[in-house]
Amino acid sequence: MSLNKNLWFKFKPNRLADPYILMQGYLGISRTFPAGDSISAACTISSEQPAIEVII
Repeated sequence: MSLNKNLWFKFKPNRLADPYILMQGYLGISRTFPAGDSISAACTISSEQPAIEVII
């Protein structure tokens, strides 16, 4: 994935239901690689406008 690109994101809290959230912004990822434990990542979307909830 290319860095420093303004991307579109579509988030469906329930894959079987219609409502979803649209947001445009920059993706930030913070990763940790702890010894003897699972790898984890925290992701954030930085945007200039609030997300839009779409209900069909």
